[in-house]
Amino acid sequence: MDKTYFHTKIYLMMTLLSFIVIYNHALNVELFIGINDHTSTIARLEETIASIGQMAVAGFFMVSGYLFFRDFTIKKLPLKWKRRFFSVFIPYIVWNGLYYLGYFIASRLPFWTEIVGKGKISFSIHELPSILLHYRYNYVFWFVFQLLLLIGISPLLYIGIKNRIVGICFIILLSFVIYYKINIIYINEDAIWYYTVAGYGALHAQEFIEEKISISRFVFGLFFIFLGIFTFYLSEALSSVLCIVLSRFFGAFGIWLSLFCPSSHTLPNLFQRSFFIYAIHFSFIRIINKIGARFLPHTQLFAGILYLGMPIYIFLLANLCAEICRHICPRFYRILSGKRP
Repeated sequence: MDKTYFHTKIYLMMTLLSFIVIYNHALNVELFIGINDHTSTIARLEETIASIGQMAVAGFFMVSGYLFFRDFTIKKLPLKWKRRFFSVFIPYIVWNGLYYLGYFIASRLPFWTEIVGKGKISFSIHELPSILLHYRYNYVFWFVFQLLLLIGISPLLYIGIKNRIVGICFIILLSFVIYYKINIIYINEDAIWYYTVAGYGALHAQEFIEEKISISRFVFGLFFIFLGIFTFYLSEALSSVLCIVLSRFFGAFGIWLSLFCPSSHTLPNLFQRSFFIYAIHFSFIRIINKIGARFLPHTQLFAGILYLGMPIYIFLLANLCAEICRHICPRFYRILSGKRP
């Protein structure tokens, strides 16, 4: 695959996954209709989208794992780690600090205190290291925390997947870990599975994975998407954690296979900011939903308008903030975005 085409498709994939994640976090039925409502049309719609949409998290881990192990050798490890130190670790620390500062200030402003809903937040220099490292006020960065751990143990994972046959056995072993619910300290078992499987694909199936779209490939992708949906409902019937993991993998992989990439031209910056969108989306969702619930009629119609349009609202607001920050303080924006566009 042409390098520009590949990166363009990666950006499109990450943007699409960001939209799905926004839907996962944009639930507003409790605010508009009531905490006990599970039967209304909008409640069922939101719950269904949020349940199936969990495959976006799997997709993020898969893309991250694939990019790390793409053309990987042990000699490239220091360079890979160095890049992710600036693209993942530094932004992780800075965003956690910004969220803490934002909550600290908002908790002292009358109107925003109600929106934040956390009471008065105190400042403690002793708790600051824990706040910065453990995403206490930036809940969605649990994903970035997990990703940092996976990046750290990537050399160990590479040992498991560098050989084609041994790699399959290693993935089967991880599947048994999930099936028997064996706990791995600190790292989520499903996160390791997605990251490792994608890494295996990068090492042993790069040509197939990066093949350009065709009718047969598109149909193959749709097959995996429907297989993911089927496996999802099967997991509910069997109460199987492994089926849940497989359903999310099938869904994310199906999206990648069937995703149409228009050309080899570089995308506008708007579509290259999935990390920035992910980092800032939760605060915007919370503000929009709470202000909407305060001033709009509490009906399914308005709940649905806010919910269904949320990815567009967040996409535009996040890019507006990115452009303002990029022009006013470009160096700080480079830190926030992890040196991304």
